[in-house]
Amino acid sequence: MRTILILVMATMAALTLGCQQAAEKAAEKAIAEQSGGRIAADISGDSVTLTDKETGAETVLGKDAKMPEGWPASIPQYPGSTVMESVTQDGPDGKVMHVMMTTPDSFEAVLDFYREKVKAAGYKVLAESSVPDGGMVMFEGENGTVHVNAMAGDEGCNIMVDIAPPRPE
Repeated sequence: MRTILILVMATMAALTLGCQQAAEKAAEKAIAEQSGGRIAADISGDSVTLTDKETGAETVLGKDAKMPEGWPASIPQYPGSTVMESVTQDGPDGKVMHVMMTTPDSFEAVLDFYREKVKAAGYKVLAESSVPDGGMVMFEGENGTVHVNAMAGDEGCNIMVDIAPPRPE
C-alpha cells in the first residue's frame, strides 16, 4: 500500500506539470499493476479514488473527498471543515468508516463540538486524552464506537473521525 501511495503522490505531481490525461491513465495502470490487479484507481483532476476489488474498501483523496456514503447524520461533519480523505470498508462486524478533515478552528473547539454532538446521539465517553497540541475522545454506544482525534496543524486543525460497528459479545 505504501508503494501505491507513493505512486499517487507522483501522479499528483505529474498532473501539476501538464499532460494530465496521459499521466492519469499511466498512474492508474501502474497502481493496478503494483497491486496485482487488486486495486482499481480512478484519477481525475485533483482527486484519487482507490478501490480494493477484493474487500470493496474505497479511499477517496483530494478535492472530491466527501463524507462517506452511509455516514450517520448524528455524527456530523465539523462545520466549515474540508474533507481531505474518506475511507469505507466492510469489516467482519459491519461497515467501518474513516474521514479526515481540516478546519481553521482550534482543536479544543473541534473536540468540544464532537463531545456535544456524539453524547447527544446517545454515546458515552469511553476514553479521553490530550497533549499540548491536540487530543482524542473515544465514544461507545449501541451503534458501535466513534473515535475523534484533533491535532493542531499549520493552518488550524486536522480532524480524524472513525466509526466502527459494535463488536459481537
